[in-house]
Amino acid sequence: MIRDMNYDLILSGGIIVDGSGNPWFKADVGIKDGKIAKIGKIPCSKADKHIDVAGLVLAPGFIDIHSHSDMILWTKPELDCKIRQGITTEVVGNCGSSAAPLYGEAYEEAEKFIENLPGGSEKKPFWSTISEYLQALKEQGVPVNVATLIGHSTVRTCVMGFRDDDPSRSEMNEMKELVDQGMKDGAFGLSTGLIYAPGCYAKTSELIALSKVVADHGGIYVSHVRNEGNKLLQSIWEAIEIGRKAGLPIHISHHKASGVMNWGKVRISLSLMEEVRREGIDVTCDVYPYTAGCSWCLSHILPRWISEGGVTEMIRRLKKRGVRERIRRQIEQGVDVSPLLELGEWDSIIIAAVKSEKNRNVEGMSLAEISRLKGMDPLDCIFDLIIDEEDEITGFFFT
Repeated sequence: MIRDMNYDLILSGGIIVDGSGNPWFKADVGIKDGKIAKIGKIPCSKADKHIDVAGLVLAPGFIDIHSHSDMILWTKPELDCKIRQGITTEVVGNCGSSAAPLYGEAYEEAEKFIENLPGGSEKKPFWSTISEYLQALKEQGVPVNVATLIGHSTVRTCVMGFRDDDPSRSEMNEMKELVDQGMKDGAFGLSTGLIYAPGCYAKTSELIALSKVVADHGGIYVSHVRNEGNKLLQSIWEAIEIGRKAGLPIHISHHKASGVMNWGKVRISLSLMEEVRREGIDVTCDVYPYTAGCSWCLSHILPRWISEGGVTEMIRRLKKRGVRERIRRQIEQGVDVSPLLELGEWDSIIIAAVKSEKNRNVEGMSLAEISRLKGMDPLDCIFDLIIDEEDEITGFFFT
């Protein structure tokens, strides 16, 4: 019987938070053959190995539902930064970007991205499909469970590159086939990042059509919505309409209202979600417990046309004085730009990491500080950083 069992390990006196919603309680945990065999009062004599965890919390492994570990799982599989936080399941493929499918320009972009990751210079992405990516992780070994979404931007890049245009009928069919294959390979749904190129070039009708393919497989639609600032409410409504018309659940990623002028709008957007839930539409959202967002580029705070054609074309444009002046005019008019730029909230944009030694000295500094250091206009600092770093800049955006 279980009460007479000997265990491989006993964790004694822990504070148990079991994830069920019940209050915490103190108990011992007996582990046998790598599994929890008993929770309760267990004599230490029942195991050769015993750890006193009094005062510490014992909980099931956490699920990180919004992770961007897609490629780091491949290049640095020990993933100690997540394990030390108690995370045992990662949901990757968020914000429209996933490790697969990889064809054409999408493969080229992935190859360049991996080169700058820890361990990336020695490991190339050799897969094309979701199933091949998951198999590569399985064969290599990773310490966490991995669930993936299909990134809409990744799919669009496979078929259309960074073109700002509607897909032709054949291109639309090709994207549908990639999404269909991804779902068959085990993906949980489709994600969008509608502030990033090329996802930002997609019309709502394109997203509905692809989401219908996902719905056929019982999947979900997860969205970094088109605008988290001045047009937050319209963007939330767009996501709801996509789910409604495609017939699948909707999840809003990192729900927030960016820019001081928009603070408080989340009360309205949350009420909107509650209202449609009462109508039977399955819409949810997540919120991170801090006041800043993080992104791997700076271009997304600029007008979307600047990114058409990819990074090389964007850099070519940003070297032209006329292009910079055009962007300034759009900022003055509040057209298609981040509210942080519109209000000149330069202290709210922090450069966390760059890839070159040239700009290493600005890591950890705000754009306001960089502007003073260089004696330059903050916008020109942004333009020059994008050029120098080929837009591979990790930024924190305090909203």
